[in-house]
Amino acid sequence: MSEEVLRKVRRILFYSALLMIAFVLSYFIAYPLGYSPLGYEGLEAKEDTLVLQSYNVLGLEENRITYEPQKGEEWKVELLKDLVNQQQTQYLFFFIPIMLAIFWGEFDLLRKNY
Repeated sequence: MSEEVLRKVRRILFYSALLMIAFVLSYFIAYPLGYSPLGYEGLEAKEDTLVLQSYNVLGLEENRITYEPQKGEEWKVELLKDLVNQQQTQYLFFFIPIMLAIFWGEFDLLRKNY
């Protein structure tokens, strides 16, 4: 193998490792830590009401919201419960590009300094 091919293979492996590290860190932030800036958590759900806990930018509890749909729109309670349950997955896909951008920027700075 030539040196150029080895360099390309190393670069591909390096970026693959970077992507895997970003995914693992994002998974850890979204699921075990449960960090949800400007997110919601379902506290209590009944047939016709839903109590949600909102979070601020830092992920700290802000206030409770009680949602009572109008007559004939009770299906919205189930929709809101599903959306709140899918929120962690959406945060996972939100944090992955942020982590990649941070890692990529750091490595570019390190490469330029040396």
